[in-house]
Amino acid sequence: MLIFFRNQRGIISLLISFITQLAYSQSTLSSSLNLDGEVSYFKGKTDKKKSNFGFELTANVLPKASISKDSGVYQLRSKIQSSYSLGFNYIMEIRGNLFITTGLQFQIGKKNFFSWILNSDLPGYSDNGIYIEDKSLWSIISIPLVIERPINRSKINAPLIKAGLNLRYSGYATDEKIQGSVFDSISNNKAIIFNADLYSNNNHNPWITFLIGISKRQELKNKNILSFSIQSVLSPVYFLRGRYQITIPRKPISTGTYKISGTSLGLSVQYIFTGSNKRILKEYQKKSL
Repeated sequence: MLIFFRNQRGIISLLISFITQLAYSQSTLSSSLNLDGEVSYFKGKTDKKKSNFGFELTANVLPKASISKDSGVYQLRSKIQSSYSLGFNYIMEIRGNLFITTGLQFQIGKKNFFSWILNSDLPGYSDNGIYIEDKSLWSIISIPLVIERPINRSKINAPLIKAGLNLRYSGYATDEKIQGSVFDSISNNKAIIFNADLYSNNNHNPWITFLIGISKRQELKNKNILSFSIQSVLSPVYFLRGRYQITIPRKPISTGTYKISGTSLGLSVQYIFTGSNKRILKEYQKKSL
């Protein structure tokens, strides 16, 4: 995943080329094969609709926030972050076992930062030092457009490779101001030692992220489908930005920037409703009449 952060432009170009080639090769194969000669993704494909709905739950791991110190001696730090998303998807299957997914997804994540101020830097304020920390939440709405196709089209229920885009938006988010203070037990004075102004709305503009991954589907006894995926999302945009200031008495003021892009590595599970049982039952009832 670190390769993504160092070579974003190259990966975006490679991913766009891959999506184009994936769609083109699928179209070429579909036009050159007779429909009767195609291998069904599932044995009971004749019972499947060409479009289905599904619910998807994804757990993501995000890299540490990008933090830069502009001045002073104190700097914020960050840990590995996490997020979760819930989506309602519309899946279309077109000729040649090519699946196209769109829908609406809601993602919520937890940002974090911390810094440790030694007690020797704050005499009279603390005997054990001061720990600055924040673990507040952010959220994003996404509309995906993802292409999936079997890695091996001649094998039933083969793993699928997936690639696509997400249109993301967080313009509804409000600005966040964070303050931290300490109390001097000797002089009874309160000193504000930390200020941060954070903005997670990307200036009210939507942005595009890129997705690539692999998935495996399992047909259940009720003819619905359970799909498991591992996927990586690359975001070239830092949607959450801000500045911080650490002010310690008798010390130079420390300032810097804080950014999160949303690039992640995730695991997802999706339950797809095929409606096959109902159609089989209807056909059986018609034949019984």
